[in-house]
Amino acid sequence: MPSLTSLLHSLAQASEWPIEIINLLSVSVDDSYNVHVDYPQEAAEEIENLEYGTFGGIPNAVIRPFVSRAQSSLKPVLEEITVGKMMRDMGIL
Repeated sequence: MPSLTSLLHSLAQASEWPIEIINLLSVSVDDSYNVHVDYPQEAAEEIENLEYGTFGGIPNAVIRPFVSRAQSSLKPVLEEITVGKMMRDMGIL
């Protein structure tokens, strides 16, 4: 199964984001199962310009739709896995 970062890179590449920007993107999931896209602060302006557009420029959103889809499908799965592990650890399952 491809990693979330690989999936994000594929979407960004399909949206024709510059490869040097794509390579800076990574995905993390915090303890509350929230999906985050991480990148260096130095690239923030260029990434935001791609994501939200610029004055007179059309946005080419990749991050927001990715996070939304990943969040809605990943969170229930991870919660179920965690609850199942806790129940097994407690000897319930």
